[in-house]
Amino acid sequence: MVATRIEAEMRSAGLTQTPRRRAILVLLAQCQRPMTAQAIHHAVVTAGERVGLTTIYRALHRLTEAGLLHAFDTDDGRGYRYCGGRPHQHLVCDRCGRVTECPPDVVALWLSQLREQTGFSPNAERLDLHGVCASCRSHRGA
Repeated sequence: MVATRIEAEMRSAGLTQTPRRRAILVLLAQCQRPMTAQAIHHAVVTAGERVGLTTIYRALHRLTEAGLLHAFDTDDGRGYRYCGGRPHQHLVCDRCGRVTECPPDVVALWLSQLREQTGFSPNAERLDLHGVCASCRSHRGA
């Protein structure tokens, strides 16, 4: 099911469907935290693909340009997360690194209020809100 959705999104984005791109997207679709290019390379090679790190970087760049991946600055460097091609916003936990998508109705209301009160019109296609997730708050205290 994930592979079918990924193939449809790659077609919609106008991307050539290579085995490496599919492998990267399927891997990242299963992760809640961004992965570095090195970690992705290790996972893809461990799964049996023969691929160089440079090829992984090129694929990540193209998939990010197409809007299927988002890049995040993490403690380990640049991390990538599968997001699909639709506009959405992220909630990024500064403690554990988990990234979740914000409910669209919450964001729409907040952005509307922000525009009304400040006159500022943010880019709603890409918005990352940093903080502490519920799991980290309950385990470590806020």
